[in-house]
Amino acid sequence: KRCHKTLEECGHRCPGLCGEQCPSQRSCPECARGGALDASSAEQVVDFIMFAALRDHEVQDDDPGTCLVELECGHALTVEFMDEQAGLSRFYTKGESGEWAAAVPLPSLDEEARSGS
Repeated sequence: KRCHKTLEECGHRCPGLCGEQCPSQRSCPECARGGALDASSAEQVVDFIMFAALRDHEVQDDDPGTCLVELECGHALTVEFMDEQAGLSRFYTKGESGEWAAAVPLPSLDEEARSGS
């Protein structure tokens, strides 16, 4: 779920996830579009799946995958891209509305022995 707080530095709505630390202004898509950020910040790629720059990225209220996570280095990435890079779909199933629903059952020791793993 998208965060409902506002960023202290600029007053725009937080582009992050509810419960996570809000990113800094340099990860604000609205500031990037409005010219409040330098070109390198506004042009940083936040979604390597769609190759979308921060200034072109739209955070959707109904799609938490579009929310941004700011890394310690200051770069921002979409939750969807981070989930893909972490391989979460190998370990969790998604519900009907796209949320992570449950852990994938681990194979039993007998199954692993039969498959040669």
